[in-house]
Amino acid sequence: MLKNNKNIPLNSMADDFSQGIAVDKISIKQSDYTTEEQYEQAIQSHRDEGYTFHILEKDSLVIEIDFQKYKIKAPAVVYMHPNQVHRILDFTNMVVCSLLL
Repeated sequence: MLKNNKNIPLNSMADDFSQGIAVDKISIKQSDYTTEEQYEQAIQSHRDEGYTFHILEKDSLVIEIDFQKYKIKAPAVVYMHPNQVHRILDFTNMVVCSLLL
């Protein structure tokens, strides 16, 4: 069966990273989103053009990867290959390091 990927946004690394690699560490709380619109945009399903590795250092999260739900508790490593559909469904106060290639 063919999948319809046209409605799922693709995050292109060329748009954000001129060298093709990025390392980032963020601490984010649900309360950081001041409007419902910001929160909805942040948890929208999307795909990334490159490989991503995420080291969850604090908290736990519920994530959907290729339409399957996972609960991940720190410490953990999450790997996603290019074009894999994913979105965060729930978290409270997470700290994550990311490597994007």
